[in-house]
Amino acid sequence: MKKIMALLLAALMLGSTLAACSEAPAESTDTTAPAETTPEVTTEPEETRIPSGLPEKMDLKGQKFIFYGKTETGVYAEEETGETINDLVFDRNRRLQEQYNFTVYQEILKNQTNPTKDIMASVQAGDDAYQVLIDGPGNSLKNYVTNMLLVDMTTMKYQDFDQPWWFQELNKSVSLANKLYMTAGSFSFKTREFLYLIFVNKDLMKANNLDMNTYYQMVYDNKWTQDEFIKLIKNGAVDLNGDGVRDNNDRWGHTGEDYAGYVLAVGGGYMITQKDENDKPVISAATEEGITLWDKLVNNIFADANNYLCIRNIKNVSSIWSEQTRMFRNNQILTYIATLSNTHREFEVDYGILPIPKATADQESYYHTSSGYNVPMMGVPITAKNLDDISFVLEAMAYDSYYEVLPDFYENYLETKLVRDKESVDMLRIVHDTIVLDAGACYGWGGYLNEIYKVVNQGKNTLVTFDASKKEAAQKTIDDLIEKVKKGNEG
Repeated sequence: MKKIMALLLAALMLGSTLAACSEAPAESTDTTAPAETTPEVTTEPEETRIPSGLPEKMDLKGQKFIFYGKTETGVYAEEETGETINDLVFDRNRRLQEQYNFTVYQEILKNQTNPTKDIMASVQAGDDAYQVLIDGPGNSLKNYVTNMLLVDMTTMKYQDFDQPWWFQELNKSVSLANKLYMTAGSFSFKTREFLYLIFVNKDLMKANNLDMNTYYQMVYDNKWTQDEFIKLIKNGAVDLNGDGVRDNNDRWGHTGEDYAGYVLAVGGGYMITQKDENDKPVISAATEEGITLWDKLVNNIFADANNYLCIRNIKNVSSIWSEQTRMFRNNQILTYIATLSNTHREFEVDYGILPIPKATADQESYYHTSSGYNVPMMGVPITAKNLDDISFVLEAMAYDSYYEVLPDFYENYLETKLVRDKESVDMLRIVHDTIVLDAGACYGWGGYLNEIYKVVNQGKNTLVTFDASKKEAAQKTIDDLIEKVKKGNEG
């Protein structure tokens, strides 16, 4: 079964386009599901695996490789505990360490919210104690790259970023002038955890005579769009206590906060910056297409006071995020956007998962983004020695995880612990295979992301006027950084 799952995962991630990943639905056991054609899965010999490109024999002479910074559960496990993810990681490391004679360890900083300052201090002091740094790209990328503190990973000996064990679209998002300073791969479980997706209350779906399988099929058929999402959230809004005031005591078609609104736009192909032919980010926050997209979202979702509750407007609660979760569990929310975490194990309410919708059905791919500040990405500090050995370990961990860990991650963890149906596992694969980050958001150029927060929270599209006052200066900041990147790598 593990081999079959590995081959199925490979097929999903190696399609000619990311959108093609969504064309192979899992067979539903619900007899009311729409008719669909499920391709036959044939078992092939293990030799059909993509070659790793690594030397067959390697003796790393007992070296210790330390990952330093934010927590990444896919990197290190101290011992077996019976928890699926922990034990998968422990077994992988034990297997690789015995084969190649090295040890891996993770040193986690106490400051998980913003470890950038401590990491920068270590590198700038010339400390070579750490081989790989782990941090969220938001703010950290700006600081690390501006100060030339990270190795361009495209120059490392063994990294093959064209292979499916690296997040290729994510890498394309954050690279600058074809230089890549931070990455994530098949052993980046936290990267998956911090991806945003749509949670759907299946009990409320039934109460409104809606069939969840209809929406799963839309995804499989590449027809899950913003128009369909807007129609969905029009269902189920109720003034539960009849006081005429729409608040967190009532029922809603959709709730969210500012970043979740931005996530919806990214799902429709929106980016604050787009790359030119030289891999230089160009401000694109207020293109005609972008403004049209935001007008649709504002007019049909964020300004709809009957169907959409902005959780920033909830008063007198200790945590707006905890309150949103409470409301969902209390059958007060039909849909909301969040990240999948272990807290969902405790949900008694029945829920399904959907990807972030496309802008239109002919959009090339679904797109999913993560919390730019929280998602752990990895970089190698310029102070690190033995770069070839570090490169080997990273590639070996990514390659082994892709074939030996991820199949179990989906089959024995996600499917049994965090989601309630096999279709949701399919949805998660699509989400995980379509990861992008917006360089404009990560680097914070021009303050566009903060303006987007205002658009979502206030239900008014102000991006045109904001762009007119910020675009020129923001683009100059980008151009200056690109020139610094070029000179830094040449040196």
